[in-house]
Amino acid sequence: MRLTVHIARSLAFHWRRHLPVALGVMTATATLTGALLVGDSMRASLREAALDGLGNVDHAIVAGRFFGEGIAAGLTRSAAFSNRFSNACPLIILRGGVEHPDTGGRVGRVAVYGVTEGFWELADPSLGPKPVAPVSNRWSTQATNLGRAGGDGTGSDSGSRSVILNETLARELGVSRGADVLVRVGKPNPIPTETLLGRRDETRLTLRLTVHSIIPADGAGGFELKPRRSPPLNAWIPLPTLQRALKQFGRVNTILI
Repeated sequence: MRLTVHIARSLAFHWRRHLPVALGVMTATATLTGALLVGDSMRASLREAALDGLGNVDHAIVAGRFFGEGIAAGLTRSAAFSNRFSNACPLIILRGGVEHPDTGGRVGRVAVYGVTEGFWELADPSLGPKPVAPVSNRWSTQATNLGRAGGDGTGSDSGSRSVILNETLARELGVSRGADVLVRVGKPNPIPTETLLGRRDETRLTLRLTVHSIIPADGAGGFELKPRRSPPLNAWIPLPTLQRALKQFGRVNTILI
């Protein structure tokens, strides 16, 4: 008997046993193929969303401590830098939480950014001046005047005490434009709080700010240097206002290039 005839007769005789095995192999193959396709699609979507949020940012210098924001200006004046890059934008990036004082709703894991107009030019030039009007040089002027007057860092001017939220954060908080929110961030402390000399009573800072505008969660609204699977929760504060509240005048902890 030839081998092919033997195989054919074996399959015909044992078809009841071979059929479940064949169906199992087909099901497993389809499942694995679908998982690979979904995984590739999700990976591509996450990559696209991350790049979309970064805008024109190519590099980021993130330090574990604060440094003079003049370093960014020094970079832009360098000929070697200007031959490769167009701008260097200083900012502060902190993690914190936001609370709705009227309803008591709280959202944690919020990325709090202290920014100037230069951030929006890098992150998403298409936003234009309308949705980010307070994030301009006017913020710097107001905060400087407050500092000279010896104010408390909050100020009476709406521009210096405003905050911009992305849609994801605003939806979770249940707030709209014009509402007041409490933004809480950790204070920089050169002495670790777990040591004997650490100050455990001054580890948090609370700012009462007014929501100036709410921007879409994509584009600049999804800005995140460390992409996560969950949508980012972002809040933007005028850089001079945050510097004054933290007592880090003229200092930042990040430079975007």
